[in-house]
Amino acid sequence: NNNFTCTDVGQLSAQQISIRDTLAYRDLAPKRELACDECTQYLPPASGSGCGGCKVMPGPAHPKGTCKVFAKKS
Repeated sequence: NNNFTCTDVGQLSAQQISIRDTLAYRDLAPKRELACDECTQYLPPASGSGCGGCKVMPGPAHPKGTCKVFAKKS
């Protein structure tokens, strides 16, 4: 189910939001192979669904999202 967003940055500092902007995070990758859940930096959500996290980018990350620091899992 992709009917949720991971763009709530209300708990982040201005500096953290700036990092997200610099990394050009978006909730939907243009290509499936560039999705967050295919990236080594992605941290899956504890509940098994919903927004995960990222080792590089502050705040929530959608499993189908993407950003400029995508690194394919080996």
